[in-house]
Amino acid sequence: MKKLVWISLLLLSITSCNKAKVYEVDLGKYFEEFQVEGSFILFDQQKQQTTLYNSERCRRQFSPASTFKIANTIIGIEEGILTGEDYLFKWDSAESWNPSWNKDLTLKEAFRVSCLPCYIRMANQIGIEKYRHYLKMLNYGDEMKDVSDSLFNKEKIDFWVTGQLRISQQEQISFLQKLYSYQLPVSRKAIDITKSILVDEQGDGFTLSGKTGWTSDPVIQADVGWYIGYLEKGNNLYFFATNVETKKPLDSFAKARKEITLNILRELKLM
Repeated sequence: MKKLVWISLLLLSITSCNKAKVYEVDLGKYFEEFQVEGSFILFDQQKQQTTLYNSERCRRQFSPASTFKIANTIIGIEEGILTGEDYLFKWDSAESWNPSWNKDLTLKEAFRVSCLPCYIRMANQIGIEKYRHYLKMLNYGDEMKDVSDSLFNKEKIDFWVTGQLRISQQEQISFLQKLYSYQLPVSRKAIDITKSILVDEQGDGFTLSGKTGWTSDPVIQADVGWYIGYLEKGNNLYFFATNVETKKPLDSFAKARKEITLNILRELKLM
């Protein structure tokens, strides 16, 4: 009964179309291949149809990790810090574990290599009070919109990785839909730049836009990974959100997030 109730709520939140359909499919083999647990949601804009795997898990909220860079980019642009996809994050000469971060990076480059130090420096410029405002305005994630001071290390604002902010796959898709259709209460410039750097791959007749995320969650004592975005193919649009977790991440965990998504899209004959 609870499952049926939640699926009904999912329909209402994703689309107001009375003819919307939900299908739950078994895609477990793609997660088992990488030895991870996980779940998947796809929303077909044209058919107003939702495809789910592991629907009970799809309603759980997790740290957004680096998928928050989508919202964070919008915030940085609205604040006048990020001026365009060629905006330059100057390297502060602090060596990090990821060599891709140890150099000057444009916004587009920083977004694609998920440069955490770049966005932390920007977040420190923006400050806690403004993040409180933007999280409420964007209606991002869970109901924890006040963003209490305890969530912030004031020397290093990185609440999207280490704080209590949480978001579900359903909420990720809702946010992406608003982004794509210019329904977020921000400037068109902020949306245009963000959508431009979100493009991940382009091929024959399709454009794939997406962002990964990865964090170690101390609450569930597991590593959690994301790949979220949308696929533009022909005249249609598909929003997707993949979430994976494991208590013992293998070397393949980093690529699992996107590879699982691509394998599912191929099975559904969308790529």
